[in-house]
Amino acid sequence: MSNGRRSIITARIILFVGGLLAGGAGAADKGWNNGANNLSWDTASANWNGATWSEGDNAFFTNANALAKGLITLDGTRSVRDLTVSQNGYSFTGGALQNAGTDTNNFWSIANGVTVTNASPLNLSFTAAGGMMRRASGSGAGRWVQTGRVLANGFDGTTGNGFEVHGGGWLELAGDSAWTNVVLTPLYQGGAATVSISAGTHSFAGGER
Repeated sequence: MSNGRRSIITARIILFVGGLLAGGAGAADKGWNNGANNLSWDTASANWNGATWSEGDNAFFTNANALAKGLITLDGTRSVRDLTVSQNGYSFTGGALQNAGTDTNNFWSIANGVTVTNASPLNLSFTAAGGMMRRASGSGAGRWVQTGRVLANGFDGTTGNGFEVHGGGWLELAGDSAWTNVVLTPLYQGGAATVSISAGTHSFAGGER
């Protein structure tokens, strides 16, 4: 099934699916400061407050310094568990982003008033019941504009495998996407969440939306 341009889905219900886990075992918190001055999200540059990136860590883009902000290029596929953006001025391109926890929750949180544009593909995979990605949490969350493609595959699409937008958050799909056995759900938690389609071709097979 394909949805046309400018189709908007808004939910005013509370849906609970699976358990809630704040981060994963062994994941380190990494705060971005562009220390190598190359705006490259790779595994070699010390762009994380003197540290380098390790796959599966938690990424924090909270630095207000203008030298830290800009269009960040992903060198290859970067695996991230929790991702937090609290400042405007950050966007992503190149490579790809994938969720590190395929059978546990990933929390991707965008602060109120903040818009993030991601031209990198999103490769999402959920391999067991309860695994899901929550793109935003809390009241008055921000906006994630996905101009890169999305490929999302779930375990069975009915028992907690999904991408939830919470608390006033807004996920805008502006590229192509394919959702297979994934629950794509905007939730009302402190505010009506929105999932919108502004461009591209989008297919949904299995799961619930």
